[in-house]
Amino acid sequence: MKKSIAGIRPDFVKISLGKNPKSEFGFTLLEVVIALVIVVVGLVLISQAFSIGLRAVRVSDKATIARFLAEQKITEIELQSFLALQSGTGDFGPDYPDFTWQMNVATTQLDNLLQINLTISWIEDNTTRTLTITKLIADRGEISS
Repeated sequence: MKKSIAGIRPDFVKISLGKNPKSEFGFTLLEVVIALVIVVVGLVLISQAFSIGLRAVRVSDKATIARFLAEQKITEIELQSFLALQSGTGDFGPDYPDFTWQMNVATTQLDNLLQINLTISWIEDNTTRTLTITKLIADRGEISS
């Protein structure tokens, strides 16, 4: 017979730490599969959001270029003689090969005022996009020197 402290035999004493011995071995296969599914779904959603963000940046970039080109063309128009203004089309040369412009000059009820409709067009994702600016230009008279 074994000796014991306080008269209790050690082989009858079981110490429990509140854990099931089976749970100390790790995760079950089902828990691992569920965790992997959650991680994969999260990564797919993040990659889609990233892709949408990149497309929005590209669309915004082209629209910004179109605004810049429209302002540049309006400045050219304003520098022309009032009597020389007429409708026309064109492009922006080799620097901006994807962009074209179309200008319509229309008379107004006032003799010294013209309405200019300038449309900048470009193709993006097999769709033609346009930006139209309307400007009124007054005849300031020719300045002689």
